[in-house]
Amino acid sequence: MIRETYVHYVAAVYALAWLVTLAYVVILNSKLGRLERELDEIAGLLEAKADG
Repeated sequence: MIRETYVHYVAAVYALAWLVTLAYVVILNSKLGRLERELDEIAGLLEAKADG
């Protein structure tokens, strides 16, 4: 009976670790998208300044 409880704890910690990792990847992906948009905006401003 006790070993069964340990298995549940291990499974819960394992699932939590995966959820935290997934959340971290989603947050990084969001930040990367924002950085790419900002970089595109800066590149556009630099091109506009160079043209005129």
